[in-house]
Amino acid sequence: MRHLALLIDVMNIQQSSPIERYPSSNLSILQAQSLPEIAAPMLDYLRFLIPSPEIAIVFFDFAQEQVLAFWTQPPARSLELADFDMPQLLRQESVIVCLAAVCYTCIPIALQGDLMGAILTHQSALNHQADEAAVILAEVALQVAVAVQQLRLRMATERHLRELTVLHAVVRAGSEATTETELMARAVGVIRDKLYPDYFEIFLLDETGDYLQPYGVTGTLCRLSLSDCLEGQVMRHGRTINIGSASAAEARQVGMVSKLCVPLKVGERLIGVVVAEGARPNQFDEADVWFVSTFARQLATAVDRLRVEAMERQRTRQLAALNKIGQTITASLDLREVLQRIVEAIPPLVNADGGAVLLLEDEALVYAAVSGAPMFGLRGRRVMNNQALFERPLLLQNVVEEIGGMGVNGRSLIAIPLQIGSEIIGVLQAVHQQPRAFSQSDLQILERTAPWVSIAIENARLHHQVQRHAVELEERVQQRTRELQETNDELSQYAYAVSHDLRTPLRGIRNYADFLQEDLADTLEDEQKRYLDGLLRAVREADHMVDGLLTLSRISSRDLPLESIDLNIFLRGLIASLELPADVHIIMQTDWPTIQTEVALLRQIFQNIILNGAKFNQSSVKEITLNWVLGEDQTYQFSIHDNGIGIDPIYQERIFGVFERLHTYQEYSGTGIGLAIVRKAVRKLRGSVRIESQLGQGSTFIVQLPVQ
Repeated sequence: MRHLALLIDVMNIQQSSPIERYPSSNLSILQAQSLPEIAAPMLDYLRFLIPSPEIAIVFFDFAQEQVLAFWTQPPARSLELADFDMPQLLRQESVIVCLAAVCYTCIPIALQGDLMGAILTHQSALNHQADEAAVILAEVALQVAVAVQQLRLRMATERHLRELTVLHAVVRAGSEATTETELMARAVGVIRDKLYPDYFEIFLLDETGDYLQPYGVTGTLCRLSLSDCLEGQVMRHGRTINIGSASAAEARQVGMVSKLCVPLKVGERLIGVVVAEGARPNQFDEADVWFVSTFARQLATAVDRLRVEAMERQRTRQLAALNKIGQTITASLDLREVLQRIVEAIPPLVNADGGAVLLLEDEALVYAAVSGAPMFGLRGRRVMNNQALFERPLLLQNVVEEIGGMGVNGRSLIAIPLQIGSEIIGVLQAVHQQPRAFSQSDLQILERTAPWVSIAIENARLHHQVQRHAVELEERVQQRTRELQETNDELSQYAYAVSHDLRTPLRGIRNYADFLQEDLADTLEDEQKRYLDGLLRAVREADHMVDGLLTLSRISSRDLPLESIDLNIFLRGLIASLELPADVHIIMQTDWPTIQTEVALLRQIFQNIILNGAKFNQSSVKEITLNWVLGEDQTYQFSIHDNGIGIDPIYQERIFGVFERLHTYQEYSGTGIGLAIVRKAVRKLRGSVRIESQLGQGSTFIVQLPVQ
């Protein structure tokens, strides 16, 4: 837009020019495709207007430090930049240029402070009508400046479009190519067809990380070592290098003097170098650096995408192969069959000629199973247990050269230790008859396979032992189960019998204490009365404990029929039967469900929790809130919250034990059995109970019961 506005301003200046009696200048120069196409018609124009045999239109090339001059009659010596007074020309003032004792008047060709060149005329031509000639020259200089500016804009636009075409083609190639080789071929082809570089090369870092592999426009080159070339320096430091005068050793192509090296980067990771070379000094400007850098970013992104996709495809193939092997080797528990399936699965997995499993027996490795022609006849052979050779994953590209053969029938070898925990039980082998047949990827595949193989072997070994002991173990389990059931029954019967038998002596003690209190009521001293009251209180407490024990034993000793219970009616009836004090307020959620359960156990659960909430509560108004929800796991979750004294989290599991009390009888009465009854009743109903509480902040009991 800035260039367009400038062009409009200049055209307005042209339209307002006072020179009207002279033929109009050749405006076709605005469509010129080169500097000669601008200079030629303007020289003809000047010859027509100014009677001078020697006229020149000169263009300055400051980047190359040279002058491009077009003469009507060339002088003996060519012009140089040093012949011109540049500061004066930049001030839009004319100067004098002398060539071989001939002086020329020099009019600057400039636009908006941009000095582009000059018009030279013999001084004698300006003696006649000097003012009018000066106006003509200024007008011509302005038209030439506009034409040059137009040419520059056109060339910049064409270059920009050409560069955008290249970048678009690279992006398209990156999205369509399926391999790195295809991508590189298309990328260098785009550069060759669209930009016509003097020399262009793409280098990618190879798998070892020590060399750059070329993908060239001018043909395949040898790979480059990172340690002894300019491209390696770019790879080491990750910075662009632009040299205007490269040495012969630095240039990749004969005759090239300019060199631009741009790193291929994915994030901060370097994967290669893009190299451009030119035959002219200082050929690559900032625009070239920007373009090649943008090209490098696009190309690096495409390469990385291909590599990620290839890695994902390889990983998918590996996982599929590993899954197949896993299914194969776990399909049987017979050790011989398992081993044979393993060795038969190795060759197709890593493109090997043969596979083997060696097991450790009596400090020696034995070929327990083999597959493939190179391994024929090795089964059962014992080899030396060289721990240094087999205690870690091993990839040998030439067995003969690296370990002297060691009895291996092949040139390439992968050996992976088979381990259970830290114990080595054997070795997994893959062999190939050609050297350098395996890659790091093949090693990784077998490394991933080895744990499965180890487990399969160990499972097969243990299977026989498991079968041998299975019957004996089952009999022991059944016997222990019967013994445990008998013990539980005996304990329940014993607890019931003891609790029931305790009632008779307790009843006798209570009766005799009542008799004494009635007969001696008038003669007892205060201390004696206190003793009798304490005795009666202790008897009542013991009686309550007996009731609790009986209830606890009944829960485990009998199965009651399930009933359909409407909890709306059940809870209201229960609350009314408890005859709670006036300061206890029960808040109930509406619309309770109807459930299938044992009503006696359900009563014990809610009754004991509600009474606890009322008992262990020092609030002036004791609130107990009952709620329920249907959980995502298809269980009823009943919550009973109170505003009582709360329970320290460290005691929240202890309170469910039998006779567990956190306070003295004088502080809070009770037997310490209520919550034990709750837990046992909940477990009898195949549910669970827990408490959420903090000291001084009340308690919430959450009871979960399955939906029947």
